Amino acid sequence: MATTRKSGLKSPPPRLPQEGPSQFLDKLDLWFVGLAQIFKRDARPGLDQGMHMTGAARIEEEKGAQSTRAIPPAVNPEWPHTVGQLLDLLITSGDPRLAEAMRFVQGKLPGEALAEDVNQALPNMISLLKYHATVPELQWREIQGDRDAGRQVVETADLYNRWIHEQLPVGGVRFKTNERHNLLMIYGLAGGLERLAPQELADFFDQFCPCGETHTPEVLRRLRLKLLKVLERGREASNLIENLRARNT
Repeated sequence: MATTRKSGLKSPPPRLPQEGPSQFLDKLDLWFVGLAQIFKRDARPGLDQGMHMTGAARIEEEKGAQSTRAIPPAVNPEWPHTVGQLLDLLITSGDPRLAEAMRFVQGKLPGEALAEDVNQALPNMISLLKYHATVPELQWREIQGDRDAGRQVVETADLYNRWIHEQLPVGGVRFKTNERHNLLMIYGLAGGLERLAPQELADFFDQFCPCGETHTPEVLRRLRLKLLKVLERGREASNLIENLRARNT
């Protein structure tokens, strides 16, 4: 008797050529388009973003950047306390390209975002890249008895403290996620990427992502949906924690 087998996994079909150029730029905020251009332009081949830099590369980088370092050690008394103060520091860092990008961001953020405690915003970015979860979500899961979430809270705090005190491991820090895709998507959710159709989203990443590869619409659609859900869970967890604290006071 003939038998049937499930077909194996196949590569996604190739992207079909479009009849004309995508008009996705018309749907994006100008500040984010400017930031995306700088994000791609300043991506250095051979080095991953931010904390993924190896120890040797980081030493070489610091040799030529002592006078224009954008983020000082946390022990510096001028270390910013709010997102607005951090952006002000980056704008005056001495690097005109970085200042240009930060002005775009500063002009977009509402007052409440600028007043946000930087010790919440930056750890959230680390936990998003490392675990695809915000710190409030991890904290709420820990309250519910999830010991793994508690360990992740500690690891996020440790990595954040090592970063701002310039004590990262010599071998660098690796994330399971694609840092470039995740960072560009997270920034873009505030700049209009949520309004793009999947094909337009792929066109955007083809043009602005520093990886230089052709992107698959469905993969990016799923990543966008996943990050939106992560951010929503984070907001819900923050409310739950605040309500719990209010009941206990």
